[in-house]
Amino acid sequence: MRVIVIGAGVVGAATAYFLARGEHEVTVLDRHGRPGQGASFGNAGQLSYSYTDTLADVGMLRRLPGMLLGRDRGMRIQLDLPLLPWGVRFLWRCTRRRADAATVQLLHLAARSANALESLLKDVPLDFGYRAAGKLMITASGQTLAGLRRRADLKRQHGVRVDIVDAKDSLAIEPALEAWRSPIAGAAYARNDSAGDAETFTRSLCNHLITHGLARVITETEVQSLVRHRGRIIGVQTASGLLEGDAVVICAGIGARRLVRGLPLCLPIYPLKGYSLTAAPGPRAPTVSLTDLDRRIVFASLAGRLRLAGLADCVGDDDSIDAQRVAELIRLGSEVLPEAAQFEAAQPWAGLRPATPSSLPLVGRTRVPGLFLNVGHGALGWTLACGTAQQLAEQLNP
Repeated sequence: MRVIVIGAGVVGAATAYFLARGEHEVTVLDRHGRPGQGASFGNAGQLSYSYTDTLADVGMLRRLPGMLLGRDRGMRIQLDLPLLPWGVRFLWRCTRRRADAATVQLLHLAARSANALESLLKDVPLDFGYRAAGKLMITASGQTLAGLRRRADLKRQHGVRVDIVDAKDSLAIEPALEAWRSPIAGAAYARNDSAGDAETFTRSLCNHLITHGLARVITETEVQSLVRHRGRIIGVQTASGLLEGDAVVICAGIGARRLVRGLPLCLPIYPLKGYSLTAAPGPRAPTVSLTDLDRRIVFASLAGRLRLAGLADCVGDDDSIDAQRVAELIRLGSEVLPEAAQFEAAQPWAGLRPATPSSLPLVGRTRVPGLFLNVGHGALGWTLACGTAQQLAEQLNP
């Protein structure tokens, strides 16, 4: 089949790879100057296979008043019309039963993604700072630690090992925590989680596809619209003209909403704006990936650099870098691990993460013939990319 993939981020690149393995004729289109320049560019860098917990849970209900009043340092909400129906669906998901069900689904998808990435790397040995770093999720709160313990028990029932450790064991796992300037009640340790640079992975994989004639990757080309004939999607319209295909796969993140306007589809995705800083490592940079659950920030070492990421703003489609939020991220990182990196000289980034109310991505064929989706990964795009790409490709492969 001739397959057009819209979006050359980490999800689109992985989708193109697994489609090419199925011997399809693949063309990837992206509006940026090179692959991996959207939400894949500055993400947290953590491949969190064991920590895929849905954002919608009971704890979010407790935080909601603070968010609406601007008192929650981790998330800021600016009400707009598209947020309202999405928010209603999100709140409906905020029960323990629904949160656990979604988390288990995400765990299985993450396990698939880990295996799919390993399969890809056996075929294409890419260099993107990939390593089995392990991950510590740290808290000073006994209540949060109890929640971690309950979730660890749930994950253990589904074959995922997460250990609950105390402050002493946390320090043994990551010696850089000697400089941690906050109490540690305990942590969840996911020893099998990994880290790597998603942007480098995306760019390298696209280069491989081009070099080996497995796919065309056309950048600086924005898809103006999907082209429909007799109820079927037959291609896409760009400034250069019509590009025809037997199937179109949308991997364009939040841009998917614009592309499906006028079609009988409802995409419940909303942009959650996240921030990151990339800096030279300091004298006490961690080697294990760290998540501070109280400040809702993460640290990841990526091939000689340190990535600090966090915050989530519901501010519509505004992807500009807010200097105030960058300063807040620097303050939060410096507050607990000041010698981890040269924060003041860090490169800031902001991106829109396409989230569904359940945190489960939308993958597969749609009710519109010829149109497929691989969108809605939220903050788990890097973690789930290879799994959803493989899942999507199976629907098109003979």
